[in-house]
Amino acid sequence: MKRSSLVFIALVLLLAFLPFAPAFATPASAQSLYITPATGSAGTLVTYTATFTAPIVATTYTVYFAGTTITSGTLGIGGTTITGSFSVPSGVTPGSNVVYVTMGTQTATAYFEVLKGVITLSASEGVVGSRVTVNGSRFSQNTTITVYFDGEAQGSRTTSTSGTFTHPLAIPESPAGTHEITAGTSSYDLSDAVQFTVKPSLAEIVPTSGGAFTLITITGKGFNYNDNAIDVFLGPTKIGTVQSDDRGTIASKQVGIGEFPFGAWDVKATDKGGNSATAESKFTVKPAAAISPTGGNVSSPVKVSGTGFLANTAISVTYDTIVLNPAIPIRTAEKGTFSGNFVAPKSKAGAHTVAISDGSNSLSFTWTMESDPPPVPLQRSPLSGKSIGALSKQSPVFAWGEVTDPSGVVYDFQIAKKDPTFASPVLAKENLTTASYALSPVVEALERGLYYWRVRAIDGAGTASAWATPWTVQIGWPIPIWALVLLALLALAIIVLLVIVISRSMVARV
Repeated sequence: MKRSSLVFIALVLLLAFLPFAPAFATPASAQSLYITPATGSAGTLVTYTATFTAPIVATTYTVYFAGTTITSGTLGIGGTTITGSFSVPSGVTPGSNVVYVTMGTQTATAYFEVLKGVITLSASEGVVGSRVTVNGSRFSQNTTITVYFDGEAQGSRTTSTSGTFTHPLAIPESPAGTHEITAGTSSYDLSDAVQFTVKPSLAEIVPTSGGAFTLITITGKGFNYNDNAIDVFLGPTKIGTVQSDDRGTIASKQVGIGEFPFGAWDVKATDKGGNSATAESKFTVKPAAAISPTGGNVSSPVKVSGTGFLANTAISVTYDTIVLNPAIPIRTAEKGTFSGNFVAPKSKAGAHTVAISDGSNSLSFTWTMESDPPPVPLQRSPLSGKSIGALSKQSPVFAWGEVTDPSGVVYDFQIAKKDPTFASPVLAKENLTTASYALSPVVEALERGLYYWRVRAIDGAGTASAWATPWTVQIGWPIPIWALVLLALLALAIIVLLVIVISRSMVARV
């Protein structure tokens, strides 16, 4: 054998058995491949050195990454080393990926660990609908990355040349608790999950104010899923339960507030898991009241009742400007309700204002006093046309029939001399409480003459009956004084004449 051949064989054996540094990947037989770095993301620049048995003739080699051709070239006769660099291609699967160089029948192999993409969140908890920024890095450059919430796609973004992206995520409808957010090129090629905690929330209630027994519409998200016993509270008081669906959503459920005292109260919902949320707006309980009946007469009993007033508070009732004092004071109960009665005071016919107040809230109502007039009184004595006395003043008693009215009655009484129109009464009395009037002999005695008298009734509401038809009464003889004197003189003359005649007759007889 020639010396040159022996030298060649010795070199080959020497290269085959030389130890390699620890940074080299595990070699395949006599071939070896060294890459640096051995880990990174897509786009990472990798330098490689491959060592082969020297070819006898120039031989073509090819560099592969995970089965994809990266580059190729030719190794000349006697050459043993191939060096170069490449960028980790986009779209490769995270994890261990084989890198190998083939030349003829020889293959040198190493492994590159493709790191998973990494995401971070701008917030780790929030309510359904809140916006969270998903920041991604270490992804393939210029690649479409989809963001997932519990495995459901929530939109996509294209990475930058450095493999980063930013995605605004609106938290979808989901039950309360911990959920996973991931990102990747597919649902099987994902970043490690980042946890996000969904908190419950209540939207603005409808309506935001009302009286007792108002129905409130509750809308909420992020509660336990399929929870059929979510308690609803108005302030500290439970007012009902509602149910959530399979995504933890309360879809416009109604709850009645029942009887409740005045005030602005929080509306809160708590599920079986203890998850709780307060509505964006408070519910204001407004007072409501009623009176019954809304009209009547003097002394009519009137019932007042109300809800939504201040709890355990005295209630005042005013009639126009009159502060009433019911026989039993009116006071609200613990839930702001009350019921009581008052008596309609004496007042004019027509509309009056009844105000009910707890000191902070006041409601007004119209109460109508009856306006029906009482019956016309019927005169009884003295009878019309009757004469009383002769020459002296007289003080007769005038009487009439009693009349009744629900509001009570008083009487007006008038006497006029020779004046049926009563333009200038000689006597006028008002608000008489009895059906008769006796003239005072001292100051009210009537002189001789013809008089007219009449009477009417007025009820407690100030409504008057018509005047009774005037009756007449003659006080003393109706003949004038001069006529009486003349008659007296005539009678005296007659008497004197008779005396003279009788005297003469008696003389003649003698």
